[in-house]
Amino acid sequence: MAVRPCVLLAFALGASAVLTFTRNEAITASMGKVGVPGTWFPWLASLKAAGALGLLIGLGVPLIGSAAAIGVVLYFIAGRHPGGRRRGRLLSAGGGPAGGGPVGRK
Repeated sequence: MAVRPCVLLAFALGASAVLTFTRNEAITASMGKVGVPGTWFPWLASLKAAGALGLLIGLGVPLIGSAAAIGVVLYFIAGRHPGGRRRGRLLSAGGGPAGGGPVGRK
């Protein structure tokens, strides 16, 4: 059933939003390495929190859940967009598949 993955994703997005809002050192360091300005943190955290809340509301209201899921997918696609590249790396903390290249590539 789709409830469990939806709740897990909402929890992960919510936790990430809280850590970004509170400017957790690990989060700020990781985002700083790839050139994300500190002024973006509240906006990014708000998007994550909205996605998490939308996914949870979507368990009862499918239309809102679908809209939230589309928004979450677009959020992550935007993070991988070439326009978001900084110093030849994508908006992720490291190399490897998440960094847009083969495993081990820096």
